[in-house]
Amino acid sequence: MNAVVLGGMSPRHHDWVSQMTETLKSECEVVQSLNYRHWEQPGSEMDVAYEIARVAELVEGLGEYVVVAKSIGTIVTTLATTRGLLSPKRCLFMGFPLKLVVAEFPKMASALPLLPPTTFLHNEHDPLGGAEVVGAYIEAHAPKIYSLQTLPGNTHDYVDFDLVKQLVVDA
Repeated sequence: MNAVVLGGMSPRHHDWVSQMTETLKSECEVVQSLNYRHWEQPGSEMDVAYEIARVAELVEGLGEYVVVAKSIGTIVTTLATTRGLLSPKRCLFMGFPLKLVVAEFPKMASALPLLPPTTFLHNEHDPLGGAEVVGAYIEAHAPKIYSLQTLPGNTHDYVDFDLVKQLVVDA
């Protein structure tokens, strides 16, 4: 199995992407990751359309893969999959950014049902949407096969790399 890792919007997620990539290398044949352009250009904003095109290039010739995505990475993955640019076997999403989805990406509601089997990991009191409201949103717009695992926490950080590795192995 191969993996693609997409982080959150903040440049600090560069380290998260690196750690996740290293964690998955022991279990996956190939692990690709995407460093967003705006991380390298301080002061610039993220261009989701541009990153969708980049992730589509990243998976060319990759074979079967699972996408491991956090926060804005879940949006990039979902929209790219809906457009036929990604074809993951499975998705593992952490920190689904409901506040951002509702405010800026209303098409996510119609895109989520088109995802392959997806596991959502979400902190109980994530500041971008608590697990209860995120769960209700996902249930209302669910992929055909999905699960939602609520984790304790009041942060938007998702650093249980061993749990993620195990979920990828079990995929």
